Amino acid sequence: SFPSRPLARRLCRTLRVPLGRAFVLGGAIAVAARFNAWTFQRAARNWLLVSSLATIWLFTQHNQYGGTGRVVEFNPFSDLRVAAHTTGRYRDIVVANVALFVPLGVALAWRGTRFTRAFVFATAISVSAEVMQFVSNHGRVAQTGDVVVNVAGAIIGWALFVAFTAGVGPLEKPE
Repeated sequence: SFPSRPLARRLCRTLRVPLGRAFVLGGAIAVAARFNAWTFQRAARNWLLVSSLATIWLFTQHNQYGGTGRVVEFNPFSDLRVAAHTTGRYRDIVVANVALFVPLGVALAWRGTRFTRAFVFATAISVSAEVMQFVSNHGRVAQTGDVVVNVAGAIIGWALFVAFTAGVGPLEKPE
């Protein structure tokens, strides 16, 4: 079913900020590429990595509902069980968390990062985001389940890139 209009408006307002930041970061990367004589592929790789990290930070630290407080949930996926029984939106929660980290996985694979390092990096970024949610005291809930789903998203992105480029031939070697 299609989300209600207020939810769709909130989502559009929330998406506007990361998309604007990605556009600005693209301009900054283009300038850096020009002055450093980067190839297009290197500039695109750097843009994807920086944009995915900025988007993760913006989405994980932004609280569109307002509020304050510090909450840590160590019981993985407890929010999904509550959402399944109350709103039925648990799939949306999982899909959003996975989708948020897929570009990071693609960026890491495109940079030639091996699986283990990509896994560790994605875990560190996700844990850092959850810690910042707790420390910032702005009403977000830091959850272990989010870390698991976020890392799964990065690994899916990494695996998709590797699968789609296996047999394509050598890509430009990362510096």
